[in-house]
Amino acid sequence: MLSYFISINYTGSFNAHNAQSYVEFLWALYDTDHDGCLTVSETKPFFIELIRHRPDLGYSSDNLQDWFNSIDTDQDGVISKPEMNTYFQTINYSGKPI
Repeated sequence: MLSYFISINYTGSFNAHNAQSYVEFLWALYDTDHDGCLTVSETKPFFIELIRHRPDLGYSSDNLQDWFNSIDTDQDGVISKPEMNTYFQTINYSGKPI
């Protein structure tokens, strides 16, 4: 199921509404402590899938912390749903994160 969502993003049929649905899907899978945000350890399984399905983003398994920090724009040590939503829209429309 996760591969399906990543593939949608890659093909360009991903829009703002889909981004929010994708965020909700990820939170259901990865927010293991149900606190409403994702930690580095909670995002690791998603990151592994992301680098597998989106090689165009240029990440490797060594980039987890850098990737996480680039999404955690308020630098509070967790990723919020709005931060992840923004990230999904950024990688869809520009191909590479800014």
